[in-house]
Amino acid sequence: MLWTPSERYTIRITPNIFREVGTPGAFKNSSNSSVGSNLNGNLTFRLKYGWLQINDVLYKGQNIRIGQIENPLVPWEEDLYGFRFVNLVPLNFFAYSSTDLGVAALGPIRIHDTKYGDYWFGLYNGSSFHAAEFNEKRSPQGRITLYPFAKTPALAGLGFTGFGSYGYTNVAPDTKDAVIRRFAGLVHYSGEHFGLAFEFDATRNNNSFGNFFSGSGPLDQTPAQQLYSGILNPKAQARGYSVFGHWDIGNTPFTLFGMWTRWYPNIDVPNDPLDSDRVVFGVAYRANSWLRVALDTQNFIYLHHGPEGQSDIHAVFANFEINYN
Repeated sequence: MLWTPSERYTIRITPNIFREVGTPGAFKNSSNSSVGSNLNGNLTFRLKYGWLQINDVLYKGQNIRIGQIENPLVPWEEDLYGFRFVNLVPLNFFAYSSTDLGVAALGPIRIHDTKYGDYWFGLYNGSSFHAAEFNEKRSPQGRITLYPFAKTPALAGLGFTGFGSYGYTNVAPDTKDAVIRRFAGLVHYSGEHFGLAFEFDATRNNNSFGNFFSGSGPLDQTPAQQLYSGILNPKAQARGYSVFGHWDIGNTPFTLFGMWTRWYPNIDVPNDPLDSDRVVFGVAYRANSWLRVALDTQNFIYLHHGPEGQSDIHAVFANFEINYN
């Protein structure tokens, strides 16, 4: 829900409803204490977005946003891709939360009424919208996007984007933390009926164990999981490359889309069994102004199969988006 009580202020409230599924057990909140937890399958409400925006602070379009806000990269990249309802963008898939508590300054970069880019710089708590906050440290994050040929019609859609963040693992003050760094660089070109982007990512300690193993299971790790926990250690430096885009098919309501991501979760490990390709492609049909339907295939492919022969994943999905503005 977006509400503008006056031209000066904008408020957004967005709920997130999910089912509690997992392994019940004690939840550690420090190195020597924990609280009991219970997951019973309820549908639970949590807040995804909840912020106040002060509009036109220094100039027209320059805003200050405070509360549970978007991070500088993921929502912007979702708009660039256009198919958030089908799959996550690269760093969001690999454990970078799209939302966190913080304060940010954002706005366009204009010269003589021509928009040459935009920016988003913020200071965040450094956890996420779905995790309790334990760390007392904060995370500076920022993105800048430039369209240097904005005055040239044929090249106006050519953009260059840089993003960076610095933070720490979300642990209690009596627990040793580790640095988390993220960098992304993109070259992208968008037109009225198509879009294409190339992305390079470099991170430290950004991998999530749950991205490679999911579901509820025993608390004791298997030997393979213990090995992989060592690979995804706090010093792990990851690298990734992605290409994604979409193309409207003529004057029809159909759009082709796709994304390919090559991910190396620890570049210091040769033949890492967690090196992978993620491949998504499909076709979308726009039924009307508020309904889209997509039929797609999503694939997670390990480049080197490791202990216990972890299996590639190949799946076909039908996705629906209902969007009332």
